[in-house]
Amino acid sequence: MSDSLAQDADSGREIEPEGPTLWTFRWVWAAAALLLFAAFYVGAHFYLATRLIVEPEWSASLTAWLWVGLCLLGTLTLLQPLAERFLPIWVDRIVAWPAALWMGFGFFFLLTLAASDVLLVALEYLGLLTGDSAGRGQALAVGLIAGPIGLWSLVQGLRKPEVKTVEVELGRWPAGLDGFRIVQISDIHFGPILDERFAEWLKDQVNALKPDLIAVTGD
Repeated sequence: MSDSLAQDADSGREIEPEGPTLWTFRWVWAAAALLLFAAFYVGAHFYLATRLIVEPEWSASLTAWLWVGLCLLGTLTLLQPLAERFLPIWVDRIVAWPAALWMGFGFFFLLTLAASDVLLVALEYLGLLTGDSAGRGQALAVGLIAGPIGLWSLVQGLRKPEVKTVEVELGRWPAGLDGFRIVQISDIHFGPILDERFAEWLKDQVNALKPDLIAVTGD
C-alpha cells in the first residue's frame, strides 16, 4: 500500500486513502516555513527602516535614497537564488554582489541595532536616560559600529586562504605511512563571487602541497 492510494485485491479498484496524505503535510509545513521566513524577513527590514530611516528624521532626499537602497537590497537578496538558477552567470554576478553584501551588512546592522535598543532600555530603566532615546545619534552609532565590522568581515571573506601546517604524531601509526599528508580545505563557497578563477587557483595550491589525501569539510 502506497501513501497515495491502495489497491483492492478483489475488484482491482483504486481506493483513495482517507485523510490527508504525506504530501499534504509536506506542503503544509513548507507553506508554514515560507510564511515564517517572510514574516521574519519583512519584520527585520521594517525594524531597520523604522529605527534607522524614519525615526532619525533625516532630510527628505536622504530619507528617499535610504528607502530606495533598503528596498532594492532586500529585493535583490530574495531574487539572488532565482538568478543563480535561471539567469546567465553575468546577470547572476550583478545580483549576487549587492545581495551578498546586504546579507552580511544587514545582519550586523540588525544585531547592532537590537543590542543598542536593549542598552537604551536598560539605561532608561536605571534612570540614566530620559525621554525618547531613538534618533540620529543612535542611528549614527549603529552605522559607525556595524559598518566597520561589515567591512572587516568582507575583507576576511575575500582573502585567499593561507596554508597552516600541523604535524600529528600517532603512537600506533604504521611506519610505512610515516609522512602521510592530508590537505584539508573547508568552507569553500564557490559561486558568482568566488568563481572558477578562485577554484582554479585553489586547485593549484592544493596540488602544490602534494597531498596523499584531500579532505573537503564544512562548518
